[in-house]
Amino acid sequence: MIKSQVPTPEDELISDSEFELLNISLSLLSPKERDIVKKYYGLDGEKKLSPSEIGEIYHCSKERIRQIKNLAIERIIKFFYILSTLACVLIGFFMLFSGFNYGFGFRSYALYGILLMILGPIVVRILYELMMMFV
Repeated sequence: MIKSQVPTPEDELISDSEFELLNISLSLLSPKERDIVKKYYGLDGEKKLSPSEIGEIYHCSKERIRQIKNLAIERIIKFFYILSTLACVLIGFFMLFSGFNYGFGFRSYALYGILLMILGPIVVRILYELMMMFV
């Protein structure tokens, strides 16, 4: 069976979400870092350039371009690490107090909130460390 080339509404939503996430990520960077990352990965319809080609544009070595690109990627990863950790704690806090406020049936909900507040940041930290190994 041949898959249709027409994007479904779900595909378009995911594509729009990914584009929005990419823009948020790039907005964390300085203009120079943003431009280097865009040129390196070929974002915004730009042609992918090698580190030496980007180095010629900025009058620096390909090693320096690689360092700038890696630092920019690390900054983006750290931002999402902090955001994910905060989300785990806030959602866990909400679950904890929702469980206590609504009576006996929601006690397990409070327990899940406590677990999320404790284990969530640990899992996020493990994922962060794994991602940093590949930068």
